[in-house]
Amino acid sequence: MNSYLILKAIHVASAAVLFGTGLGIAFFKWIIDRTENPAAIQVVSDKVVLADWLFTLPAIVVQTLPALRWRNYLAIR
Repeated sequence: MNSYLILKAIHVASAAVLFGTGLGIAFFKWIIDRTENPAAIQVVSDKVVLADWLFTLPAIVVQTLPALRWRNYLAIR
């Protein structure tokens, strides 16, 4: 398997993680906001921020790494 296919697989997998976690986090935040319970909203909002840091941010970083490598691989300046 050549490096292009490996980079593409990493890129697609991280895109799926990014999309899935974004959708899941947004869903839970949307559901709790509808309750209008300030204590519950605060707890879930804290967990949403934690989940963004733990899952979304690393997926964004991993998403950009293959793009930077592709730029060098394809000699795009």
